[in-house]
Amino acid sequence: MARQISIALARKNNSHGFKDEKVPLAAWKNISIDESRTVATRSSSFADAIVFSSNPLLPNEQFVVQILQTERGWSGHLRIGLTQIDPSTISSLPQFAMPNLVQRTWICALSKVHSSLTNMVSSFTESTLPTEVGGYLGVRFVPCNDHTAEMKISVNGRDLRYCTAETLYDGPLSGEIPYQDGPIYAVFDVYGTTKAIGVVQISYYLAYNEASAATLQTLILVLNGSLGKLLPPLLDLLYSKCFSQEEGTENTLPYVFQDNCAQRTLEVALSVGSSTFYDKAYEKLFKGRLVDLCETESKFAVISLIGGCKDKEKVCELIFFCS
Repeated sequence: MARQISIALARKNNSHGFKDEKVPLAAWKNISIDESRTVATRSSSFADAIVFSSNPLLPNEQFVVQILQTERGWSGHLRIGLTQIDPSTISSLPQFAMPNLVQRTWICALSKVHSSLTNMVSSFTESTLPTEVGGYLGVRFVPCNDHTAEMKISVNGRDLRYCTAETLYDGPLSGEIPYQDGPIYAVFDVYGTTKAIGVVQISYYLAYNEASAATLQTLILVLNGSLGKLLPPLLDLLYSKCFSQEEGTENTLPYVFQDNCAQRTLEVALSVGSSTFYDKAYEKLFKGRLVDLCETESKFAVISLIGGCKDKEKVCELIFFCS
């Protein structure tokens, strides 16, 4: 069962513990949290609205929020990051998370560059800018070794490959987080145009789960048994997105298919045993529209493709192609 995740205000008087805090504190007059403790709303101005996860994160645990409300007239957007500052021990907070909240804290601000990234989140056909209502932002830390970890920021299910010097404030690099030194919390500055954010329970958002490809396969297997009519359209959709995508166009598939798109699709096809789909994939493979499926990370896709082929000549061609 997934852990319950909520947002907590830092607390001036910690006699009852910050998890019990229900009323916004005067020191943080511009932020309030609803009764479910999953929605944080800035009431006025454009700052003084820093919130934390109510519990420290586990390694690789993604903390995801969705932008619920925006407000025009301000510049800048939500700021997101990690901190080793225990929210229950904070006696005062700065007006901004960046550049003021820097001690044992790693902050990334959404920039115009990040705002231009689009990716399908809630359906196969709709895209949402990460700074608009409906955008998803996630943060986690990934251990690099026994001592340090790196911060990973995801925008609508896609990990950012960088956090530029303009968005990452001076301090320890995001790849040098001493995660063994103490608990790590998610921190958000509901800043600028961002007015309200809500926590997304990971169990309901498979796109952020590292194991979601396998989870999706299981889901499709269930559909195959109970709602088999839904499978052909789904496979056709995956086929059209992965194998018929024009060069240079944006990949609007879910996060689980973003990397090694063909491989992921073939894995799903394998799980449902669609020989027709294999034939389509085979045709596209030899038309040169796919990336080389014989790269190390895509071996499984080739094996899957071979396993699904009923035509012995095709199997021989595939083996020769990958030899």
